[in-house]
Amino acid sequence: NDLIGIGVAAGTAMEILAATRAAGKQKHVAMDDIFDGVERHQKVLETTLADHRATIERLRIERDELPEDLMCPLTLELMSEPVMAADGYTYERCAITEWLATGATTSPRTNEPLAHRHLAPNRTVRALIAAELDKRERLFRES
Repeated sequence: NDLIGIGVAAGTAMEILAATRAAGKQKHVAMDDIFDGVERHQKVLETTLADHRATIERLRIERDELPEDLMCPLTLELMSEPVMAADGYTYERCAITEWLATGATTSPRTNEPLAHRHLAPNRTVRALIAAELDKRERLFRES
């Protein structure tokens, strides 16, 4: 809650907590190292999702207007490249890739061990998101 209170995204806060737990078992982790990693991961997300976020902003789409299943549980945003992980949940590709890059071997949703690190495109969710964006684009042009 403290991290979220200072403006850290919920998904990033989860990464910090997961990294802290894992590191606590193996060695003491300096807070500077954690924040450096979070900053790097945040930059990757911001760079990768910039165009998608611009489209959402241009169409004036609010989070509470969309089905939760189309939102990434890590970024809490509408996904642009949804992939399914071994836990059966769908995530934004760059967000789950960054999660796995931290060395995490557990599900960010359940904290259960992941059977593998393979990510499969979720074409169904991608099609639903594309249809929603197309609908919003038509409404935007008509207004």
